[in-house]
Amino acid sequence: MRFYWQCMAIVLPKWRSRLEITMTTERTDLDTFEFEVVTVNQRGEIVERSVERAQQVAQALGHGVMLEMVAIPGGVFRMGSRAGEGYADEHPQHSVRVAPFLMGKHQVTQEQWEAVMDWTPPYRCQGATRPVDRVSWRDCKEFCQRLSAKTGRAYRLPSEAEWEYACRAGATTRFYVGPTITTDQANYVGEHT
Repeated sequence: MRFYWQCMAIVLPKWRSRLEITMTTERTDLDTFEFEVVTVNQRGEIVERSVERAQQVAQALGHGVMLEMVAIPGGVFRMGSRAGEGYADEHPQHSVRVAPFLMGKHQVTQEQWEAVMDWTPPYRCQGATRPVDRVSWRDCKEFCQRLSAKTGRAYRLPSEAEWEYACRAGATTRFYVGPTITTDQANYVGEHT
């Protein structure tokens, strides 16, 4: 099976403060890893657990810093929110086809940013393995350019469709874990979903 790197840095659309990454070039050096998937009911209680497999590759950035990329298979999905859900700019829901790509397993960390950019932006919470934040769209574009030069691969910002497709992970429910979500499944202020 072949996957194509669509190397991208992603700025989360609503918060515009954190950086994710994905990659464009053919890769055959993918390793398999396992991870747990949970499904919740309407009350947020876990009703099912399963172990899934995915493929990944690690990109060395220097000084022992690695960037793990996960293969996202291509496919078709319903983009946007159903009527009565989400924000106005997420309607109407429509079908979108996405080509295979690789996406960062985690948000870009402060040490990864430093390894590529040679500077660290201001941060909310200091820590080498914490996500880089408070970066502008221009900073992210420059990160992609420098990462491309450093690795010899083409990086770009992903489309909104690629981002949503990866986040949904094949789920057709309101949230990737089911009809609701809790602070056990996502890091957010849990006062409401």
